[in-house]
Amino acid sequence: MAFLEEIRALEAFTGLPRARRNLVIYSEGPEYWPHYRGIVRELIETHRCPFAYVASSPRDPGLKISHPLARTFNIGTGGVRVNFFESLDADVMVLTMPDLGQLTLKRSASCGEYVYVFHSPVSTHMIYREGAFDRYDTVFCAGPHHETEIRRREAMEGLPPKRLFAHGYGRLDDVAAGTADDAPRQDGPLQVLVAPSWGPDGLFETLGPAVVEPLLAAGLKVVARPHPQTSRLAADRIQALQDAFGAHERFTLETDMADKRSFHESDVMISDWSGAALDFAFAHLRPVVFIDTPRKVNNPRYQDLGIEPMEAAVRERIGAVVDPAALDTLADTVRRMAGEAGAYRQAITQCRDAHIHNFGGAARAAAAELARIAFSRAMDGQDGDDPAKAFRERTFAELAACPEGDTADAPLALVPLLRDMARGDGDQAGFLDALCRRIDVFKTLHAGYDAALARPAGAKAPAPLAAYPALCLLLIDAAADEAEAGRALKQLNAAGNALDAWLAAGGGAGAPVLESLLARAHDRAAEAGR
Repeated sequence: MAFLEEIRALEAFTGLPRARRNLVIYSEGPEYWPHYRGIVRELIETHRCPFAYVASSPRDPGLKISHPLARTFNIGTGGVRVNFFESLDADVMVLTMPDLGQLTLKRSASCGEYVYVFHSPVSTHMIYREGAFDRYDTVFCAGPHHETEIRRREAMEGLPPKRLFAHGYGRLDDVAAGTADDAPRQDGPLQVLVAPSWGPDGLFETLGPAVVEPLLAAGLKVVARPHPQTSRLAADRIQALQDAFGAHERFTLETDMADKRSFHESDVMISDWSGAALDFAFAHLRPVVFIDTPRKVNNPRYQDLGIEPMEAAVRERIGAVVDPAALDTLADTVRRMAGEAGAYRQAITQCRDAHIHNFGGAARAAAAELARIAFSRAMDGQDGDDPAKAFRERTFAELAACPEGDTADAPLALVPLLRDMARGDGDQAGFLDALCRRIDVFKTLHAGYDAALARPAGAKAPAPLAAYPALCLLLIDAAADEAEAGRALKQLNAAGNALDAWLAAGGGAGAPVLESLLARAHDRAAEAGR
């Protein structure tokens, strides 16, 4: 049943007009939503940028987006997803997935630009596989270390330079925003969050109870938060923790990754090579104890780059490193660090500011750049700071260039007036009054358009096809000048009908820009009607 639903989702996605596949966001699972949440909000609320959100889990919160600018699809994790990636026809694809083109999921020749958004601030060359980002066109960098590492690899391997954007790290902003008070708690025992990475050398996989026991024995509260992959691949180790300490009043096993209370309430974190340690330290300005397990190395050649990975370089600046053979000192180390909270706050702030772009504003920066890239692609690569102005100028220029012979089937009252607007001639005010304030005139013209565009395959499209976006723009202009909100909304609905008909007839270059302008105009009209 799920497979059939995924097939239908893929059919619905590919059935979208090509212009409505301008910007596509792909999510591997619900755990990646925190990295997209702020970006999606800004795309909708600030930039009014249309997009498709494609997920591989029915539990992905992004599938619950309900807005005219967003279209959502669940394609699962099997063969339908492989088909989706191989056949993707879109302008811009946004992912948090490294190893594009190296493993199962490949680039599509029909997708214009692939954009990577980091789901961890750690370096690119040790924890990730070699070449994990080589097949991306644009990389949204969490910090300057990403830019340095990527440029170094490009130079070493002779790779074409990517577009690198100073993004930041949205999840860090998300965690920090949920903190009511960054000062450690003064009541009750110290709380320690044990949140390591996963894999054969991970803290819970190798040491487990040996880390928790001395903390509880010293009177501390302990929250054990295993990585989802540890819970899946080493469930017996997590069960061992529950069996050993589940009944202890100061022990909590936290497996709900959506629950962030332990991040906000803990005084110190204990970790290994997990990126979560950087989230905790940089968001809350509280220290981390790093158990010195073997490095998590997925790229045996990482040292060839000649750059110490950021997650290794900052350890002693944001916390302390403890040998696995000295776990009996763990509780004393935690107490000492909690007592030096003020000094750590200062040191961690300096470290964060040096390694993270746009702290507190990553989502705003990312959404603005994605909207710019998407609108540029929608305009056939025409770049610029004002896509609406560029769209308007090109639309009227194309309309003015239509040969006279193409107007034979066009409504006679429409095309000359639109051409006058394109050339800057004629009575513009009179035209707007005649065309835009009398919606029944538009309905008549709409019927004429439909008849004119229903031509045999291969026949040359008449002027009305070029006139559709111009008509949309003029209706939007008229709605902006309309004092009565109801009439403004009626004009905008007519503009929306014209846009849909234009797409159905094969138009589409610049349609996402026009859809964005329509959404903004609807907002203004709706607000005026309140």
